Amino acid sequence: MVWLELAIVPQKQSDGYEHEKSNGEGDEMDDREELAAVTPVEETVVNVEWDDGIDMRLNQEFATKNEVRDLVDKGVHSNYGMYDPNTIINLVKNKLGVKVSYSTALRGKHQAVNDLRGNPEESFARLPSYLYMLERMNHDTITRLVVDETNQFKYMFFALGACIEGFKAMRKVIIMDGTHLKGVYKGVLLIATAQDPDHHHYPLAFAAVDGEKNVSWEWFLTILKTLIPDDPQLVFCTDRNQSIIKKVHEVYPIAIHGYCDYHLSNNVSIACSSVNKKGVAKKFRKTAGMYIEIEFRKCYNDFRSMYPQAADYLDDSVHETKWARCKFPGERYNIDTTNTVESINGVLKGPRKYALLPMIDVVVGKIVEWFNKYRQLSLRVPERQILVPHVHGILHHNYPKAKKLEVRELNRFERHYNVIGKDAAIMSRGEMAEHYCSRYYWMEQWTLAYYRTIYPVPHHSSWESYRIPEEIRSQVVFPPYVEKKKEDYKLLDSQSAGEYRRKKKKSYPPLVGENDGSDSDESGSEGSGSARSGDKGGDN
Repeated sequence: MVWLELAIVPQKQSDGYEHEKSNGEGDEMDDREELAAVTPVEETVVNVEWDDGIDMRLNQEFATKNEVRDLVDKGVHSNYGMYDPNTIINLVKNKLGVKVSYSTALRGKHQAVNDLRGNPEESFARLPSYLYMLERMNHDTITRLVVDETNQFKYMFFALGACIEGFKAMRKVIIMDGTHLKGVYKGVLLIATAQDPDHHHYPLAFAAVDGEKNVSWEWFLTILKTLIPDDPQLVFCTDRNQSIIKKVHEVYPIAIHGYCDYHLSNNVSIACSSVNKKGVAKKFRKTAGMYIEIEFRKCYNDFRSMYPQAADYLDDSVHETKWARCKFPGERYNIDTTNTVESINGVLKGPRKYALLPMIDVVVGKIVEWFNKYRQLSLRVPERQILVPHVHGILHHNYPKAKKLEVRELNRFERHYNVIGKDAAIMSRGEMAEHYCSRYYWMEQWTLAYYRTIYPVPHHSSWESYRIPEEIRSQVVFPPYVEKKKEDYKLLDSQSAGEYRRKKKKSYPPLVGENDGSDSDESGSEGSGSARSGDKGGDN
C-alpha cells in the first residue's frame, strides 16, 4: 500500500526583490502574505518486518490456503493458550491485515498448541522411552505403564527415588487426592504428597488413570505400598471419596485413615438450613481442632445445640475418630486437610491441559525447582539452630509469654508439670525447648529430605545417545478410547455459541364467533412483520 505524504515547503527566493512585479502590481503584492507552495514528497512503501518474524505487506493476497494457515500459525504461536478462534481472527486481521475464517483460525490454534505442548498421540507413543529415561536419569525411581489388549493406554505411575528416600525423614502422613485432566483424552491425575518438616509441599507419587474408581485406586495404592510399606504409625488424609476409603482400608489395613476437615465442614454446612453456612463450617473446624478431650466435648455440645441438623449428619455419616483431633488414634500433627494436594492441583492448573508427556515434564520440573530451593534454604540456616525455621519462629513468638507462666513440677522423671496458663511449661522453667520437640522438626531431618538431586528428562532428540533397549523402543502405546458424552451428539440445525432460537408464537384457539377468514390472514401478515422485525433486531 502506498502512502502520499504532503509537506509544506516555503518558495525559494533568489533575493529580496524577486517577488516584485513590473506590471505595476508590486505594491499590491507587498501587502499580501507570502504563500507556501505545496510539493509532493517521494512515495513511501510500507513493508514492515514484524516482531514475530512475519514479513508481509498490508492487504496482501495469498495463492493457497496453506500460505494462510502458515501465517495464522505464526500469528498465534506465542499466545496460543489465551485466545479462542474469534479472538485470533481479530488479532490476525488487526495485526496482519488478513481476514481468515473460523475454521482456519481453529486449525491454526490447534497446530500451535501441538507445536508447543506436544502432539497427544506422539506423547503416548514416546511414553515407554520417556519412563525409561526418567528411571535412568534418577536412580531408584519407579515407573509403571499398563495398556489393554489392544495396546491402548490405561494407567501410568511414577515416583522419583529422591522423593521416596526423603520421605523417611518426615512425619508419616500421606495426603492423597485426584484431579481431572483437561487434555484431549481426559483422565484423572492421582497425587500422593507429604509435608516436609518446614511445612512445605513434598510430592511422593503421581499416576494418570481413567478415573477415580476402585480399580484405579487399588492399582495406585498397591504400587505405592511397595515403596512405602504398611505401618501402624502411617496416616492417610483424604476426602471421603468412597473408592479411596475402601481401597486404603484393603491395601493398608494397619495404617490409620483420617478425613479432610475442610471438605467435611462444607458437607456439614450443606446439611443445615436457615443458618449461616459459613458460620457452621467455621464452628465445626474449630471444634475438630481441639487438642483436649474435655474442651472438645464442651465445644461439640455447644455445636450440637446450635446446629442440630449438622450434628445429626455427623452422627449418621462419620465417626468422631475420623475428624476430631483429640479422638484420632494416630499422629496427624498439623495436617487435618488435603490443602497440600489442592495447592499442587493449583500449580498444575495450566499443565493439566497439556498432552501427557509435556505435563509430566512440568511436574518433574516443579519438583526439581522445589528440591533446589529448599536445599539452599536449609543450608543457609545457622549451624547452632536446631529446629526448622517454621517451628523455631513459633517458639520464638511464644517465649515471652511462657516465661511469665507459673509452673509446678509434679514428676521430674516422667516430665509432668502443672502450668497455670495455656503455653508450654518447658520454656517457663528455662530449659531448652528444642530438646523436647519431635525429631521430625530437626534441621538435620529437613536437610536429609532434599540432599539428593533430581534431573529432568532431556529432549527426545537426544535419546538415541542413551541407547534405549530395543524392547522399550518397540513398545506400542496408543491413546485411550474416549467415549463421547451424549451432549456431543447434536442435531445439525442446533445453534452454536452466541446464537439463539427464534421463539414460536403461542397459538390460541379462536374465540366463539370469531371470523377465521380475512382476520386470520391479517394476523398472519402481522406475524410475518413482527418476525422480520425480530430478525432485524437480532442482526443488530
